[in-house]
Amino acid sequence: MRSHFTFIIVSIIILLTACKKEHKPPFDPPATPARHILLKDITIPNLPSPYYHFEYSADSAVKKVDFASGYTMYDVLYSGNKISEMRNNIFVNHDTLRYQYDNTGKLGLIRFINSANVSYRLAFFSYEGNQVKTIEWDQK
Repeated sequence: MRSHFTFIIVSIIILLTACKKEHKPPFDPPATPARHILLKDITIPNLPSPYYHFEYSADSAVKKVDFASGYTMYDVLYSGNKISEMRNNIFVNHDTLRYQYDNTGKLGLIRFINSANVSYRLAFFSYEGNQVKTIEWDQK
């Protein structure tokens, strides 16, 4: 009977210690700067290659984007760590895509501007949480 009683006591102690929860503060990710994701060339059969090509600066930020083997080539300009403009630099097209951000730092608008500095197309972004909910296009 004594061994049975000891077994019950030991079992209760094991159960109580096994169910003990540690109260840790919530996880805080380290405050390190975000890394840039390096994109590789995209090739698609029967289309000009590379279909998309990216060139990077020394700090891994995209500095040039090439589409359809040179059909359009953009220089990428930054304001801080966000893209402010992409300028088409091919001989016959000097359009600019100008990026505007909302108060929370999310992309709110892309303005398409021709070589005469006239906006001819707008893309508006709305969000649900951190995900893009809709993109609305306005063409003039």
